[in-house]
Amino acid sequence: MAVLADGQGMPVVTGSLGGAPIRLLLDSGANRTILSATLLGAQVEGNRTVGSLCIGTLCLSNATVWARDSVFSAPDVRAINGLIGMDVLGAFLVEIDHGQSVSFNPKAGTCAGTAQPLALNANGQPMIAASLDGHSLGAILLDTGSLYTLFATVTAALAPYLADSALPATGCSINGCNTGQYFTSTAHQVCVGDVCLGDVPVKYPVWDAIGDSFLFQRRVDLDFPRGCVVFCDP
Repeated sequence: MAVLADGQGMPVVTGSLGGAPIRLLLDSGANRTILSATLLGAQVEGNRTVGSLCIGTLCLSNATVWARDSVFSAPDVRAINGLIGMDVLGAFLVEIDHGQSVSFNPKAGTCAGTAQPLALNANGQPMIAASLDGHSLGAILLDTGSLYTLFATVTAALAPYLADSALPATGCSINGCNTGQYFTSTAHQVCVGDVCLGDVPVKYPVWDAIGDSFLFQRRVDLDFPRGCVVFCDP
């Protein structure tokens, strides 16, 4: 399925809720699926069972979702109406092709390329080994729901040159957006395992995560059932 051109640079795709069209963010940084409470007709935040939820042509019956209105689960027509978290994504091989298209397959083998192991943390979120300019960051979050690759304060301090080209930025999460405390810049080199890319757009100070500014530069197979990420050969 195609990634929407107005999806703010993230993997936002079309879907449907009970047959009505919606827009969904594929968010591996979220451990559960969240949909707009307003669209669900829910008066309070909490779990709901939906009869039919489709992500492109992949349809789920009687799926359990969390009902909440937020920046990433808003009821408006042109907004992101919900996010698909690891409770769904974790069952599939999810291929993201340079941020242009997404496909799901529960059984197919990965593309030919460089495989890197990942593991799920206690919250069911994928973690993968990464480094910045040769400095190991250990296992950090792999977050398709983040436009930028993110650095915590301590990590950004490993690359003081980031401040030279830093620009003020807004930071948004499921809890809302804030301004005046975040910056964007460009890291010289970011590696995920053995796969290294140069001039990677980053945001800080947040937390450590590999986001779409890294992932969208390649065709990537996120093989969650087999516990690996494959950076596909050209």
